[in-house]
Amino acid sequence: MAQLDAFPWWMESGHKFGMPPTERLTIHIRVSPSLLKRIKIAAAENGRSMNAEIVARLERSFGPDDKNRTEALKLLKEVLSLLDKGKP
Repeated sequence: MAQLDAFPWWMESGHKFGMPPTERLTIHIRVSPSLLKRIKIAAAENGRSMNAEIVARLERSFGPDDKNRTEALKLLKEVLSLLDKGKP
């Protein structure tokens, strides 16, 4: 079985295709062995490093919610404005 955590140096270093090193921060997290295995498998299936896999999943988890929340607030304000106008 191939080693799943051996990826090209440029994917981890931010060179060319990754994020510039000056725009990255390092964090440390604790995960269960089973979650680590799932991350490694997903990263290999998607052709990216474990770090890139985690970052992509985190970004996806925030993106749509923030956009939907903003749109919902906008619609709510419009409805409240319409209701206020209809008051005697």
